[in-house]
Amino acid sequence: MESIDFDVLNTALAWHEQGHRVLLGTVTHTWGSAPRPVGSMMAIRGDGHVRGSVSGGCVEDDLIRRIQGGELERTLPFALTYGLTADEAHRFGLPCGGTLEIMMEPVSAQSRITELLAAVRQGLRVTRTLDLDTGAATLATDSEARQTVVQDRKLIAPYGPRYRLVIIGAAQMSRYVAQFALALDYQVIVCDPREEYLHEWDIPGVELSGEMPDDLLLRLQLDANSAVVTLTHDPKLDDMALISTRRAHAPVRRYRCRWPGTSWTARREPTALPWSPYPSGWRPSNAIHGMTTSQPGSTLPKKFCRRFQWKRSRHDHPYRPAGR
Repeated sequence: MESIDFDVLNTALAWHEQGHRVLLGTVTHTWGSAPRPVGSMMAIRGDGHVRGSVSGGCVEDDLIRRIQGGELERTLPFALTYGLTADEAHRFGLPCGGTLEIMMEPVSAQSRITELLAAVRQGLRVTRTLDLDTGAATLATDSEARQTVVQDRKLIAPYGPRYRLVIIGAAQMSRYVAQFALALDYQVIVCDPREEYLHEWDIPGVELSGEMPDDLLLRLQLDANSAVVTLTHDPKLDDMALISTRRAHAPVRRYRCRWPGTSWTARREPTALPWSPYPSGWRPSNAIHGMTTSQPGSTLPKKFCRRFQWKRSRHDHPYRPAGR
């Protein structure tokens, strides 16, 4: 779940607890081009205050006008459709004649938003099923739902923690990787036991750790929404981090990155070391989901990280759980 969705649910719950009438809107279907994908959410208060979005802005303006005028005073969920005609699509700013359907849900105690948020904070993947005939919601942690759908008079929506990126190393290249990941709404954790690097980190919004990488990854309990990028080129740090990812109970994306002119530490053989940190028969290169490097002649970390960002997003669609 993206941080904006988490914010929408938190805001809807807070408004409801303050005694406001609140509607939670979810995009359930789109035809043609649409400004926001299926699953996008917004909360709208009885006086017109909004959080989140379901379109480029024009649909929100219409919803504000209608809720302030008392047109949306309902006790059960109901659907609204925008863009059925070309004139309507143009009026609401829907491109290329697009159409979208929004399910509006009156927030109440039976919405179970409190329990949903608590489960997501614990790192659980939760499916919330809303009965459109009664307005009651149920939660399940063993569902295989991967996208918001309406079927059999029920709105089924999956929720889960944000994607999490663990960066091993706090040097210059890590700074650019972290900035790109933050822009993509990842939870970013930078790990580097070397104080000379870690104490110079000044990018906000990043969790810092001075632990050894294997200790940190063991504590984090990596899951299918996690990815690990090793950037120190020090086998004492990079390779031990990769070993730790093998012990995760769910698929974890592992990436080792290379700077032009350097060699992969993954190609080091255990026999080259006075002691072997590797399990029997294991090689670091066998544990890597992907390797990436910049094009020849690229000498700026920012260019390197743009290439890494493209490869990462190409392999893992933002609406598909990592590792699947």
